[in-house]
Amino acid sequence: MSKITSVNNANVQGAEAIYILKATLKTAGWTVPRSSDGTTYNATGDEITQSGSGANGMNNSRAWFVVQSPNGEHQWCFQRETDDTNEWRVKVSALDGFTGGAPSATQVPSATDEQILHGSGTDASPTMEDLFTAAAVRFHVIAENAAVGTAVPIYPFWAFATNGSGQVVNGIMQEAMDPNTFPELSSGTRAAPVTGDPDPCIYMCHYSLSNDAWIHSTWRNANHVSAWYRMNYVDESYEFMDFAHLLFANDQGTPPDAGYGFGSNPYDGSDQGFPLFCGRGSGISNPGKKGWLNHLKTKATTRNYPDTVNLSSGAKVYLDDFLVPWEDGTAPLI
Repeated sequence: MSKITSVNNANVQGAEAIYILKATLKTAGWTVPRSSDGTTYNATGDEITQSGSGANGMNNSRAWFVVQSPNGEHQWCFQRETDDTNEWRVKVSALDGFTGGAPSATQVPSATDEQILHGSGTDASPTMEDLFTAAAVRFHVIAENAAVGTAVPIYPFWAFATNGSGQVVNGIMQEAMDPNTFPELSSGTRAAPVTGDPDPCIYMCHYSLSNDAWIHSTWRNANHVSAWYRMNYVDESYEFMDFAHLLFANDQGTPPDAGYGFGSNPYDGSDQGFPLFCGRGSGISNPGKKGWLNHLKTKATTRNYPDTVNLSSGAKVYLDDFLVPWEDGTAPLI
């Protein structure tokens, strides 16, 4: 397993950033089964070969693409509207794939299990939402080229933008659960499970200028991190996920942002994150444990981007309240 990365991309705006995400995922083994540059619909491959406007470009009104994981089971669908910065719509399919609907040069396909992560409306009449700031940003993508888990392989990736102040302004991710922390699919199939979790991962596509593009002020109720609850069982539902973490002294339920926290290890001076639990509490519908995240950790110090941990090997970067995988040997830039 290795990280495939493209970080510190400077002076990037929306279409170029999403193009970088697509290119990085393709390097990690993902494929593009269908797409459109806003004028030409390609039903069998990647029509978008450059980040700008015009033929084969990402920066065109209604340009879109579907990208699928190396095993072909998870798919994401990204569409740009008329504005490069503000108007984006993003969907995810955990299994069924974006093969339905009436795809065209300007309309994305549908999936029977699709979930809209960003934006709203219908494929024929989409409603877009902000995903980038008007000013250029640095954009970063980190992806694993090998799956987590065997019964249900999950290919994690993390992408985010930072502005000229080093503030994290958005986040896009597919994160796997630690296989040791949930019942793996052991009977049946993903489409017809009998026992175990047929989709042990979480999804996020979120924009914020309120210091919580990943997780911050909405710590206990993430609001923008979601997952399947008992996917393809008779009582399936798609839900927002909550997170649980260690409580710090004098700090009632929030991460260490005001001088609290454990700080660095007193014996070797290292920063150490804590495991991050994901699920739904008993006070809301469909409660239950999803699992512990496989890569993301809770920070235990007051550090923030561009601070890192273990930069030379197994690097992680501080994003809001998370420690997120990062490119080894490369310092994050503002």
